Amino acid sequence: PHPHKMFYNRANQLKEQIRMCTSIYYETKDHTHFLARTLDFAQEMNLTPVSVDRGHHFSSQVAPAGFDSKYSFLGAGKNDTFADGFNEQGLAIASLYFNENAVYAKETKADAVNLAATEVIPWVLGNIASVTEFKQVADQINVCQVENSFVQGVMPLHWILYDR
Repeated sequence: PHPHKMFYNRANQLKEQIRMCTSIYYETKDHTHFLARTLDFAQEMNLTPVSVDRGHHFSSQVAPAGFDSKYSFLGAGKNDTFADGFNEQGLAIASLYFNENAVYAKETKADAVNLAATEVIPWVLGNIASVTEFKQVADQINVCQVENSFVQGVMPLHWILYDR
């Protein structure tokens, strides 16, 4: 077979075995910020730009009362699930998929912010203004193990945050 055809076939085989997203953050000398990321997922996600207003209420899979957004934000998402985004305060976050490597709490905790993995981005963008603020509340966030209908299992995510 032609070498390009062999490479293409091998790349498709690897795509079925390796499912993870990667990212890189870069700041220029004039303090312009860039985040680049891959969205390596085995199936099409059909994400669209989504604008969320201040005060938007999100339902939660683990917190019966859900949560509200203090800040407006723009993200790439579908049905209140986001792959990434940034808020009016200049905080940005991206979820990165890393198959079989995410471990979440099996139960909710009293006096914690209990979230499903897919709820982390809207909660962070809607309620946190900076990486510094996130570091102050990170210990209060309890990401719970919740089945996700899209992946038919627990969504194995980790996140990257950055601000201006």
